[in-house]
Amino acid sequence: MPSRTGVPPALAARTVNEHITIVGLDVHKATVVAAILPPAAARPTRTATIENCPEAIERLVRRVAGDGRVVFVQEAGPCGYQVHRQMTEMGRQCVVVAPGLTPVRPGDRVKTDRRDAEKLARLYRAGELTEIYVPTCVEEAARDLVRMREDTLEDRLRARHRLSKFLLRQGRVYRETKAWGVAHRAWLRRQCFEWTSLADDRWTSTGRQLTKHCNRPSRGTCVPSKRLRRAWRVWSSKCWISPRPVLTGRPSATCAA
Repeated sequence: MPSRTGVPPALAARTVNEHITIVGLDVHKATVVAAILPPAAARPTRTATIENCPEAIERLVRRVAGDGRVVFVQEAGPCGYQVHRQMTEMGRQCVVVAPGLTPVRPGDRVKTDRRDAEKLARLYRAGELTEIYVPTCVEEAARDLVRMREDTLEDRLRARHRLSKFLLRQGRVYRETKAWGVAHRAWLRRQCFEWTSLADDRWTSTGRQLTKHCNRPSRGTCVPSKRLRRAWRVWSSKCWISPRPVLTGRPSATCAA
């Protein structure tokens, strides 16, 4: 859709980006590959591989800063946003783009770190990359808390399935009340087996430990601070999570046990 000036957004972004230096970053756990694309250049002229540590990243930023205005570009990935936050604190512009929306040419199957970094620099100058929102540390903590609880609930469900199938193989079927309630757990504790390997408490201890984790917040992570509760409400309003007080010491009612 054309802008008010009649120029398409992609063309306008490309015109602006032609006068700045673009640095494409391919970030990994141990290394960071940087491809430097100078103004008015068709392809990156320099590439460098550095260690993924704050000191090496700071040296890279200071070395490239002499080329005028610089924009760093990286894809969102498993390494998080630490590189982005460090460069932002240094007063540099760092853009995080969505990897799933990066254009791929048909037949281009050669994938290396250097080629990925060069492609990021070229596509950003062409205005073909989609920038994403980078969450703050507080928002990321709230999101990790939700993910941690979901993982714990999945682990508890698997443990319950293993225990119920084990009891079914032994001919022990509980039909009295609802499964995994107080009466059911008392019935599980009364079960006895002839063989020592079957009488091992590890069959039921895993489920009990995971249930305790589900019914209480993790220490240190679920600090009921105003900033974390505010971030929780923001994330709750954007997804299916109910804004119930999981951060105040009570379990959330949004995940079925």
